[in-house]
Amino acid sequence: MNDRLSNSRSVVKGLADRWQELERDKTAHETAISEINQNLNKLRTETIPAVFDELQQKEVTLDDGRKISIATDVNLGIPSLAAIEKADGGEKAFLEMRRENCYKWLKKNGGATIVKRSLTIFFGKGIPIPKALMALLKKMDVDYVEEEGVHPQTLNAWGREQLANGRKLPSEDDGFTVYIGPRAKMKEKRING
Repeated sequence: MNDRLSNSRSVVKGLADRWQELERDKTAHETAISEINQNLNKLRTETIPAVFDELQQKEVTLDDGRKISIATDVNLGIPSLAAIEKADGGEKAFLEMRRENCYKWLKKNGGATIVKRSLTIFFGKGIPIPKALMALLKKMDVDYVEEEGVHPQTLNAWGREQLANGRKLPSEDDGFTVYIGPRAKMKEKRING
């Protein structure tokens, strides 16, 4: 019986050691990918655009058929509900205020159509979903969360459209995170066949 217990502990120890080894590998790879992403972003938004600016070029086609071009990138951000939930105290209140200001700014400046509303309802087990939803929610005293949201890609596309049409874009003073600047793009040579 003692040999069996000893062998079982040995197997569990080996599994625990492997688990820790995999966790260390995962952390190392996540760190490496983060660094690669930072380097890639710097190459696309700073290094290549600076070289193209110095060469006074907007596009270059390489001998192998790849085409490198510089376009204006618009990246707008609104504090996410997840970021707000993670924050505490003053930071949470600040992010909530920024989020609210972002939606007010969009509605005031022609972006109301990209703001989507959602309703999340919490029902207990066995409670059917009512057909006349809003009226029944009040009658049933059912808890629900009503939210506004804009998909990040929709917001960025809207920002590019506004910029292209010479319209006003939000600023960080309006609660948004804002990046407007050059970004290198590469098109690979198409291989027919």
